[in-house]
Formats: sequence, structure tokens, C-alpha cells
Amino acid sequence: MSNASTQLNPDAPISKTDEDKFAFSPFAEGLAGVVADYDRSSSFTIGICGPWGSGKTSLINLTRDALKEKLRNGDHNVHAVVLPYSPWLIGNRDALLRGLLPAVANGIRRSVPRKKRTSDLNRAIKTLDLYGRAIKGVEMGLTVGAATATAFGLAVAPWLAPVVAAFSGLGKILGLVSDKPATLDELRDAAQRALRKAKVRVLIVIDDLDRLDPTEVVEMARLVRSTLDLPHVTFLVAYDRQQVANSVRTVLGVDGDAYLEKIVQLQVNVPACNSYDLARALAEELQSVFGDLSEEETNSVRSAIWAGARQLFLDTPRDIARITNSLSFGWSMLQGSVDAGDLLLVTCLRLKTPELYEWCRRYCEEYFVNRPQRMWGDGPTGLFSQHLTQACETAGVEQDTLLSVLENLLPGISMVPTPDDTPSLFGDQEDADAAVRNRRLSSPEHWRKYFDLVEGRYGITDQGFATFIEDAKNNPQVAVSTFLEHSQRTDPSGTNSGERLLDRLRAEARGASLDTEQRIGLISVLANSADELDRNLGPASFFGATAYQMASWTLRPLLWPLSPEHRELALRNAASDGTSIGWISYVLRGELFDHGIIGRGQREREPMLDENALRTVNGILVERIQDTADHGSLLELHSLPNCLLFWRDASENPELVRARVSHSVSTDAGLVLFLHALKQMVRSSAGDYWKIDRDLVAEFYDVEMAIERLRQIQSEENGELSSKATDALEMLRRDRD
Repeated sequence: MSNASTQLNPDAPISKTDEDKFAFSPFAEGLAGVVADYDRSSSFTIGICGPWGSGKTSLINLTRDALKEKLRNGDHNVHAVVLPYSPWLIGNRDALLRGLLPAVANGIRRSVPRKKRTSDLNRAIKTLDLYGRAIKGVEMGLTVGAATATAFGLAVAPWLAPVVAAFSGLGKILGLVSDKPATLDELRDAAQRALRKAKVRVLIVIDDLDRLDPTEVVEMARLVRSTLDLPHVTFLVAYDRQQVANSVRTVLGVDGDAYLEKIVQLQVNVPACNSYDLARALAEELQSVFGDLSEEETNSVRSAIWAGARQLFLDTPRDIARITNSLSFGWSMLQGSVDAGDLLLVTCLRLKTPELYEWCRRYCEEYFVNRPQRMWGDGPTGLFSQHLTQACETAGVEQDTLLSVLENLLPGISMVPTPDDTPSLFGDQEDADAAVRNRRLSSPEHWRKYFDLVEGRYGITDQGFATFIEDAKNNPQVAVSTFLEHSQRTDPSGTNSGERLLDRLRAEARGASLDTEQRIGLISVLANSADELDRNLGPASFFGATAYQMASWTLRPLLWPLSPEHRELALRNAASDGTSIGWISYVLRGELFDHGIIGRGQREREPMLDENALRTVNGILVERIQDTADHGSLLELHSLPNCLLFWRDASENPELVRARVSHSVSTDAGLVLFLHALKQMVRSSAGDYWKIDRDLVAEFYDVEMAIERLRQIQSEENGELSSKATDALEMLRRDRD
């Protein structure tokens, strides 16, 4: 595939018939005929109505060209003057009028060569100039006569006009000062008479009226209707009817639609673009964006255009420019890393229906990241179904049509309804390998890129992740080192990079691309890294998950595809060789709960091991912890409570555990170390604090004896040890407060 450079669409209106992709030209021809045939004593206003991006400016440009052609080749024997006018650049009605009248005069000068101007046309030009000068002079406090004064046939500057006007009598005798109408009404009447005789058609184009603020909209409407009521003048005004009607209603407190009907004699809507024409135009634009694609990729884009974008996201020509520009940027970032058709649909969702785009992002996150720990329950299906319905209503999208698109875009969605007639969400993915191979949005490896628009946003690239997976299989120590490096740094958002790696691994584990050896290797990596991650993360935030929880949520989807024999092998290796004894104890004690050996009967969650396999694996870890105690290193175990609780619950002789703890805390230093190892963070809205759970202490040592010994250590004022004893007493006290 060749690289495609970033191609941006300027979203510029067209001006020539050969640029017309949406068959506006016949409509423009008809409008031009209305203007050319207009021969009345008052002005005529045509409203071109349509929402932003519907092609109003393009239609106006085509109408202007058609008008010039019609008058040039027809029997009208008149001149066409087309005057674009931008009212949003002018401040008030008088300024609008003052600026527009000379602009009409200058437009006639430019459009009609001097030798073709009749005396009536010259008179019309001069009268329009005088009209504009009079308005400007009156604004400055001058009389109409002073404002319109001329000397030797030339206009006099406003500051000199009073002097000329003062000598008007002498000027008239000498022919230096010409006589002019005395009032603005007289000037307007003169302009009307002059234009009525002149063979000229004036088309004043006012585009984007709806961009003005409400007060300016009303001023412009009044100007067009009354002040500029001139013969042979047609106003072609483009606006969003609803926007302008709302502006009128806001300022005048009247029915905006009824008000417009009094001002605009002919309101026409921009012809709606056929969805097939829009889709075809989008396809043409995307050729330059994507460059050369494989046959499979081409088919993906074709399907996205005709079965997705055309049905849901293409309403106006502006949509094409917006989609093309946004997609061009995304493709320049992700070319070769994602599927072009899927990226097109995600881009359409983001631009046209932000609510549905956000729903899709959250759905992918829930499916790939959070769903594994929900495998034993109902999960979030009902909530996501409700939110989907709400998002469709907000976006004005028919839900079944959307689902037919999402079924081929997102994992686990089916058009087959559930028994309660809600969308079928979060189902199993039929071909995860194909999704990964084709870089689809439904791939656990690639879905983030579609929403991030960049690879390796958090420092974990596809190549780096793939290397990590292979190292877990072939070079496990290297993979462990990689994980530990991630667990020791944070990304720019402040999140531990080890968490990010677990998140990515959890999503990958749900797919079918990992083989048995890779899965067993990755479980070994967790068994040698989880305690280090827990040390670096510390206690979870108020509603956050602990490192042990996150690692366990990753472990389950890694184990499920394995055969029972391989599950036992993976956990037996972890129990015998894993350095993260605290996390392994946490995992295996969870299995005791799942089997109903401890707790209140068997959980709904399916155990990972059968009872015989669990007994074997537990025996290995119990022996390791017991050996640690025999060598005097029991209190050095990370997450000591998890280790002790597992040892007690999995041991055939729980009293032995209590005896070994008593031996380990026989020294003052040992007691203080033991109690501090059992402290736990309490999160509350009133503030966070540490405490030591007395009931937990009582499982392994007499609490009152511990308190008495702590007080003795405290009284001996033995430096740091006494200080830690004081802290332990305070944390024990908090458990009773």
C-alpha cells in the first residue's frame, strides 16, 4: 500500500456548473430566470433557505453565473449587475444603507463599460452616489444639500461641503455648484426614477444572514423591505430559516415566520442532496485520502460508505468536507495500524453523533477491559442498552439501522433481540483472530487507536507489546523485567504504566490470538511482578481498584481458554516459583471462596481449578510460606495479611500458623513489624487514615498481650522502635473509634 499524504478539503463553495456534483445547476437556472424577467417598480426579495452546510452559497454562485449568461445571450437588452454584500461587516442600519448604495453604483460602473452607459444609467449611478453621501453627511450633522455638494462636477469632501454650500448662490451662477434634492426622501425618489428608466438588472446577494446577531438580522430585514425599495433590484438572501425566525422572535416578540413572509416575496429551500450523490462525492474525496488500498481494505471502505455513512451520517455537502478533513488527519496518524473502513465510521460517529461515539468508546472499554471481571454475573448489558436508546433519540438515529452498522463494527453485538426485546450486547466474539489480523475496531489490540488517533499514547506500542508477549513465552525473565520497569514509572496522565500494561493485557487475554505457551508465560510474569506493582501503587484510591484486583482480573481471562491440565500447570508453577507470594496467596484464597471451602458457601463465580488441582497447588504454596517462617523471614513477606490468611485457611493445622506467628513476634522488633504489616488504609469522605484491625490481629496473636507489650516498648523510649510502637497503639485505638 502506498502512503497517502494528508488531504484537506477547504469546504469552499463551488462557482461553476462543471463543479456541480449535486445537480444544483437546473435549480439555479430557474432562479436566474426569475431575476432576469423581473421588471417591476419595486424591489423583489428571494430567500434561499437551508441549514448550514446545505449548499446555499454554491447555489447562489451558480445562480449568479446563470443570470449573467442568460442576460448576455437573451433578448433582454439589459445589463446585469451582481453585487455580493456582506452585512455582518457593517454596524447599523444607516451604515448598511450608506455602504450599500455606493456599492450598487460602483457595481454598475464595473459591469457596464462607459461607452455602453445611457444617460439614464449615468443618472442612476450619480443619484445612488448622492443618496449614499447624503446619508453619511446627515450622520455627521450636515444638511442634505451640504452633504451632496459638488464643485466642477466633482464631489466635495464632507469637511469642505459647508463652505461650498455657503456660496451656493454664486456657485449656481458660475455653474460650479449643481442643484440637488433637499431631503433623503427626495433623493430616494430620484434614485427610483433613474433606475426605472435604466436598462439594468441589479442582483444584490446577501449570504449568511443567519450569522448576524438577532438585532442585526431585524435591521437588515427592515432595510431590504422598505429603505431599499428600488426598481429592477432583486435581493437574493441566504439564511437558515429557523435561525432567522428565532432572531426576529427574540427582538420583536412576534411570529418570526410570519414576519419573514412579509419581507421575502419568494422563499425557496436549497434542494436536498440525494444520499447516493453525497456518498459518491465522499467516495471520490476519500480516494485522495487513502491512496492505494488492498482489495480487502477497499471493500471495507466501500461497505462503510454505502452501508454505514450513507444511511446515517451524510445529510449535506458540508458533511463530506468535515468527514474528509477529520479522516485525513486520523489516517495520517494511523495508516497501516487500523482498518480504513472502521476508521471512517468512527470518524462519522464522532462528528455527526457525539453521543453515539461516546457510547461506542465506553462499550469497547467495558467489553475489552471491564467485562472479564463481570463474566460470572449479568454485567452492564441493561445499562448500556438503556444508554444506547437514549443516545439514538438524542442523535435522531433509528436504533435498528444503527445496530445493523454496529454489528459489523463492534464486538459482541447482534441484531437478534434478547428475550426482553432489548439489543443483544456483550456477546462472545466469533472471530477475534480475524479482528486482530485485519486491525479492526473489534480487535483487543487495536480498539484504543480508533479513539486515541495515535499509537502508543501511553508509552506501550504495538511492537513493544508484541515483544513483551513473545518474551513471556521464550524469555520470561526479560518479560518480568519489562513489567517491573513499567510498574516503576507513570505516564503523562499520572497513571502507573504497569496499570496500563495490565489493562492492555486484560483486553488481549479475551481474544483468541494468544497460544497456550504465551498464556502460561504471562501468568508466570504476573506471579513474579504483582507484588512489586502493589508496592509502587500503594493503597487504592477511594473508588479505585487495588493492584491485586487488577492483576486477578487479568489472570482469569488468561486462564479460561486453557485446558484444566494447563490451568493447574500455570498456577502450580506460580505457587512454586513466583516471587509475588502475597498476590498468589490472594488469588488462591479467592479460589477457596469460589469452592465454598471458606465463606458462606460456593460463589456464583466458577472456580478456575477443580478441588484436586486446588489442593495440589495450595499445598505447594503452604509449604513455601511455612519454609519462609522456618527461616525467620515470615514477617518480610509482602502483603502479610493475605499470606497469613491463606496459610491458615489452606493449612491442615491452623494452630501451627498461630504458633509460627507467636515465634516471629517474640522480639519487640518482631511484634512492631508484625503489627505495622497488618495496618490498612481507610478511605472516607472525612479523610483517609491508617488503622490496625483488632479482629485480624486476634486471628494470629492475643490483642491484649500485644497492647501491653507495645506500652512497655513505648515506655522504654527506645528511639525509632518506641515511636513505631506509639503509632501501632494509635492505629489499634482507631479500630475501636
